[in-house]
Parts: sequence; C-alpha cells; structure tokens
Amino acid sequence: MLDQMTYWETWDPFLEIRQLQEKMNQNYYAQSKEKASQNSPLINVWSGQDGLVVRSELPGVSPDDIDISVVGQNFTIKGSVKPYKTKDGERYIRRERNYGDFSRTVKLPYRVDSEQTEAKFHNGVLTVTLKRPQEDKPRKIAVKSE
Repeated sequence: MLDQMTYWETWDPFLEIRQLQEKMNQNYYAQSKEKASQNSPLINVWSGQDGLVVRSELPGVSPDDIDISVVGQNFTIKGSVKPYKTKDGERYIRRERNYGDFSRTVKLPYRVDSEQTEAKFHNGVLTVTLKRPQEDKPRKIAVKSE
C-alpha cells in the first residue's frame, strides 16, 4: 500500500501530457518538412466566377525553365532551378534553398479550357489564370409563373 501511495504522490499527469505533445509536434514537423520538399514548389489555388487562379513563388527560376500543362482536371507545373556557382575563393556558410528539377500536380475541382489559359511571371511569382468552359459554368435558370 505504501508503494502505491508513493507512486501517486510523485506522478505528474501534466508531465506526461507535455511529453506526448512534444512527440506529436516532432512527428508533425518532420512530416511537414518531408512534404514541403517533395511537393516543391508551394502553390495557392483559388476559384472565382470565371475560373481558377494558381499562384506560385519561384525565386531564381527563369520563365523559359517553366513548363505548365493541363490534362483533364490535372494542373502540372514543372521547372528547374539552377544552382548558383560560387567563384574561386567563395564557399557557402549556409545553404537552404533547393535547386534542381521540380514538379507539382494538383487536381482541379472542375474542368478548365486549356486554350484560354494565361500565365504571367513577374518578380519571381507565377500567376496562371484558368478559365472555366462556358458550357460548364453554373447558369441561373429563371422561374416563370403561370
């Protein structure tokens, strides 16, 4: 009985909760980093009345090195980031930016008209406007009274 009493007096449930939370945070951040590197580049997609807009930050990428395609409802962006070549006597102190080939495919919520797709690249930000086909746009149907 004394052993049980000692255990309960020294047991801290909040310590166990904090330890569990730390383990969960470590797992979450490890998975986030892994996903971010696999899914480079990061993109934002939003919908408007006429279609979709896809925006991605691509620092250090030349517009000539970007390939965009739409097949069905799949939007794909591919490209290449060339590494900076150091000069004689220079060396990296810290190197965090990725370089090399990248690819990202996103399933769109509806079909788009690839003939009306526009892509603009300004200050390292790619903006792609994808128009929804006229026949797929929601139509308001008037109700007639008799």
